[in-house]
Amino acid sequence: MRFFIVLFTLLGTGVFSVSAQGIQFTEGTWAELKAKAKAEDKLIFMDAYTTWCGPCKWLAANVFTDDEVGAIMNENFINVKFDMEKGEGLEIAKTYAVRAYPTLLFIDGSGELVHRLCGAMPVAPFMEEIDQVLQRKDLLIDLEQAYQQQPDDKEVVARYLVALSKACASSGGKEEAFYASLSAEEMMEPYAFRVMQYFPPAVTSDAFLYLAENLEEYTSTFGAEAKDVITNAVMQHLRAALYQEDEDAYPAARAALREKGIPGTEEAILMMDLTYYQRTENWKAYVETATLYIDGFAADDPNTLNSVAWTIYEEVEDENAVRMGLEWASMAKEMEPSYAILDTYAALLFKSGQIEAGKEAAQIAIDTAKAEGTDFSDTEALIEKYVED
Repeated sequence: MRFFIVLFTLLGTGVFSVSAQGIQFTEGTWAELKAKAKAEDKLIFMDAYTTWCGPCKWLAANVFTDDEVGAIMNENFINVKFDMEKGEGLEIAKTYAVRAYPTLLFIDGSGELVHRLCGAMPVAPFMEEIDQVLQRKDLLIDLEQAYQQQPDDKEVVARYLVALSKACASSGGKEEAFYASLSAEEMMEPYAFRVMQYFPPAVTSDAFLYLAENLEEYTSTFGAEAKDVITNAVMQHLRAALYQEDEDAYPAARAALREKGIPGTEEAILMMDLTYYQRTENWKAYVETATLYIDGFAADDPNTLNSVAWTIYEEVEDENAVRMGLEWASMAKEMEPSYAILDTYAALLFKSGQIEAGKEAAQIAIDTAKAEGTDFSDTEALIEKYVED
């Protein structure tokens, strides 16, 4: 398996707050909300969402409901939310160029955008971002001004680039000029590495080659995140080739990378190969690549094991491959006996013809789902498919 409302009416306005726990969102027209923010001398925090956006729903359910989050947000902001595809949200989306969801906007009472973030994040990093806003540290509006005034200050440029990335805003290629401006000594500076984390350098660039050739030193200084930069850069490069119309583009890009023999790239190549063979429905190569990837890099990662095993359940009929998928699902459940993983394990037992063992595993998955408060209708359907037929 993959993975009472209380209303407070404010005198003299149509503005009211809707609360349960966590963040208390205030409702009203956009004009009324700005007036309220100006009167209270607070920033507006806006959740710019759409009804179909999965990460928007996750953020609303897992972060906005947190009591600690609510305490800070309710004290310091006028919290609002607008659907970007209806009502006033349509015009708000145009005004603030909202193109990714969720986008989190920080706007003053005059309607000026002060800061923005995009994407869902857990409570801890969300609170870190909010703390920065409250301290007025690295706000987008301030960094834009600083960049205009000090375009040659590399630390300022680095902070601006990170803020643009967090906002899902276009950098206009500024990162490439930034990398080109760095000396070898500056390449090892924390501010330069920070940019690499948000803008992995192109694999054909001098910045990437310097990182790869000095990976040991980077790892000693910045930890395992140094290798993550290489992985992300390679995947970004291969993903671009994968989605080209030319069917030879991906194999050619992969071959060129392997020919260079750049340290730390093989893991990322194998990861992208799994996507490539899945897209091309070459299941024999998919299983062979999964074996190489898991044996070399992911034997201790239950989520990867589960993902590959589930793909085999859904797509592969070869008996040996199904047995291998079952083995990986078994490894995953020993490390993390969650409902999703137990459901995969049961599914592969059924697919391999082990009906009684499958029934037992499916019941364990259902019991686990009940304990987790998770829907288990997929497992019930699984039992119906293999047992009641």
